[in-house]
Amino acid sequence: MKRAALTLALGTGLLAAVLGTAAAADQRAQDPYEMQSPFAIQVAGDRTLVTRLPAAAAASAAPALLIPLPPDATTWSVNLTAGGGSVSGDGRLPRLRGLPVAVVNTAGLDDGARFEVVHDGDWASARNGRLRSSAFDAALGATGSLPADVAGKSLAPSRGTYVVITTPAYAAAAAPLLDWKRAKGLEVRLATTEETGATNVAVRDWLRAAYASWDAPPEYVLILGDVGDVPAWSISQNVTDLPYALMDEGDWLPDLMLGRMPVSSLVEAQTVINKSVAYERDPYRTDEGWLTRQLMVAGNYGSDTPVSTVAWCGRQLMSLGFQAATHVSFPPLFNGVFPITQALQAGASMVVYRGWAYGTAGWEPPHFTVTEIPNVNNGAMTPVVMSFVCLNGDFAADVPCFGEVFLRQGTPETRKGAVAFIGNGEHWSHTRYNDAMAISFFERITDPAVTDLGSLMLAGKLRFFAYFPHELEFEATGEESVEFYFHIYNLLGDPELNFWKGPVTEPVVAHEAACPPGSGRFDVTVAEQDGTTPLAGARVGLTQSGELVGAGWTGADGVARLTLAALAEGAPLTVTVTAPNRFAVQHEVAVAQPAARLALTGLSWENPAGFGNGDGVINAAEVLHVYPVVTNTGTATATGVTLSLTVDGPAGVEHGTFALPDLAGGAVHACAGDEYFRVGLLTTADDGALLDLFLDAAHDDAVDRDGRTLVVGGPALRLENLLVGGDGVLRQGLENALTAVLRNEGSLPFPGGQARLNLLGAGIGAVGVQYADVPAIAAGATVSLPTAVTLVVDATVPTGRAAALEFVVSDAAPVDYQAVLARRCWSARSTPAPRAAPTLTATGRWTAPTPSTTPTWRPPTAGRTWTPPWAARARRWSSPWTTR
Repeated sequence: MKRAALTLALGTGLLAAVLGTAAAADQRAQDPYEMQSPFAIQVAGDRTLVTRLPAAAAASAAPALLIPLPPDATTWSVNLTAGGGSVSGDGRLPRLRGLPVAVVNTAGLDDGARFEVVHDGDWASARNGRLRSSAFDAALGATGSLPADVAGKSLAPSRGTYVVITTPAYAAAAAPLLDWKRAKGLEVRLATTEETGATNVAVRDWLRAAYASWDAPPEYVLILGDVGDVPAWSISQNVTDLPYALMDEGDWLPDLMLGRMPVSSLVEAQTVINKSVAYERDPYRTDEGWLTRQLMVAGNYGSDTPVSTVAWCGRQLMSLGFQAATHVSFPPLFNGVFPITQALQAGASMVVYRGWAYGTAGWEPPHFTVTEIPNVNNGAMTPVVMSFVCLNGDFAADVPCFGEVFLRQGTPETRKGAVAFIGNGEHWSHTRYNDAMAISFFERITDPAVTDLGSLMLAGKLRFFAYFPHELEFEATGEESVEFYFHIYNLLGDPELNFWKGPVTEPVVAHEAACPPGSGRFDVTVAEQDGTTPLAGARVGLTQSGELVGAGWTGADGVARLTLAALAEGAPLTVTVTAPNRFAVQHEVAVAQPAARLALTGLSWENPAGFGNGDGVINAAEVLHVYPVVTNTGTATATGVTLSLTVDGPAGVEHGTFALPDLAGGAVHACAGDEYFRVGLLTTADDGALLDLFLDAAHDDAVDRDGRTLVVGGPALRLENLLVGGDGVLRQGLENALTAVLRNEGSLPFPGGQARLNLLGAGIGAVGVQYADVPAIAAGATVSLPTAVTLVVDATVPTGRAAALEFVVSDAAPVDYQAVLARRCWSARSTPAPRAAPTLTATGRWTAPTPSTTPTWRPPTAGRTWTPPWAARARRWSSPWTTR
């Protein structure tokens, strides 16, 4: 077996080092709460490295940290590697939309102290996961705690579906909201209780089935209707909708972004829906100052913290560009009706209250209740209202609660009241927790990745989680538990509502004036208001006759290159561009046949001798000669024709441009000979990876654009088990036999080869028998290797010491490319192992993670025989077992 040089790449480097956003330095001294995370996060292959930042730069009372792990992780440990203090974790792995989450408790960490969370997962298994969600990544604060290639994959509009669940009576009222979400580029789905069932258990089970089976599983869920229409749940006799978002048995971390519009009539449904759509699509712009105005209301009644808490929340908004807050506080004002009404009518986009509840009816002090809300004439300046106090969000009460009344104001034609409400329905929630919840929300609201109300709700709750690591479970601490407060705080409104969080600008959108019918691609360029600075991360949706035909995001260059479904001639194409803190832009594009139009009507490829295996499947490390078929669908002759190709995905293009002869109207040209594009796939092109091909056909004074998507195939080995001889425990002073059980989860068979055992680190012993033969493994099959490898453990190794092992699988053919190997180690434990033998299972996809430098493609050496990529793409797995 010939092996090329192998390089270990341990992760992707320091990523967006700090979670959260710091306040201005001159405010830190006066703020009782610090909003910046005190930790720097670095993802490095099999571990996440965490460093405590200096106290001068960040201080936090939160003693816990949530660390996302790869989807296939089953076990983890935490170790302090530098500095003083302590870290601990109980090893549990609750899941947050497919990502296991390690809860690390910290105490007394020195500035610069460093610890690592070591796991048995493989980040490669997360790259193309169907549950990927940029909103959940933002809520988790995962900007710096996910590998860059994994986080980037969440930027896919079709990853999840926006679901509305309602009674049949309100189905028609939901149409404007569904149309708007679809126009933005979201997949949407309406389900009535006739389909889901009318009980809360039936609706939850319907959601779980969809979550488990849909290609684009539910991501945002809106319940449209009061509890008599779609029933809620309760915890300790307090209303909650949270169980609708719990897709995993046995934990209470939500897996969906969830909201409810608790309306009790068709008119109310139309009112709230239309108001929510208009907030995003057509906000009030006669006085745009309202978008950065804030109203902070507080009453120091029964406790002395609410006034200072909301003052700090206001300063957080100022750090985003909001104007200084209008404060209405007790003392001195017990009756707040006049100043609160005046501030609302002047326009405010954010309203916050901490203090004392006037039952379900509102606030006192300062007094402001459901009696006064209808008298507020704020028109289309509709705020998001947050009330961190008892009962204001009790949407199951016999009479409409404060949040419901605020939300239901207006008519289907006239906006007023609030666009959304966040609050709790508990009869006696405590200052200790309500203050912490408010602080948590406004710590996370400054994160630029948190842009919609659903992600803000989740981000705030997860931050709240970190403040009370020893009061987590309701079973143990009841109504003074994190679990309880996760349940009682609910969102009344659209969970995907992109709320205004600073000065708003209008982007400049450019694209072709017309799009031919049948076109497979359409490009949209988005710039900042200056017209020149590219706007990255803008969402672009394309619809025709109300149907979604394309969706995507702008890249760093401000361009979204969108693959289209078939366009019919006649109805225009609607382009919708949205982005955080940018006004929405909508254009119509004519769909008409030009005089000459070059369309990509076919595509074929071949593997030239020595560059592929000719199996008809696109494989990693393969070289393709791609031959397009081009048709002039117009009537005029296209002259001066040049074709060029770019690729988005794990591949590179060489020989990416060539000329064609003139094509008369109706002519079809099947490229042949030297009329091809050479596309080389990277060795990191995993089974199921997508290659988006973008073809530009330049002719005359036009450039016609088209596209196709190809799918990569290959094996994907998973180490299901590693059987230890004897009683399943590594023994000191003995040569321990290890037998691997492998499963091929890929679309192609593994042709057979060899496995190699490596021992990482010193102080354990040595590898005895290092190699074992691997038979051919069909797609979907599981095999136990016929021979074992062995590990000799020194007699002096203490019980509880972990053995860090690599298991490398390759086929036996020669290779001529460089492979980046996944490397996963289980580091030594600081505490003894349990006396019972631990479970000897591990999971993970046999795929290589993206290295710290961008992988490159180069053609194989001339004359070499091409070899499948699994020849040197290593499957490295590490063992969590201990000696005893």
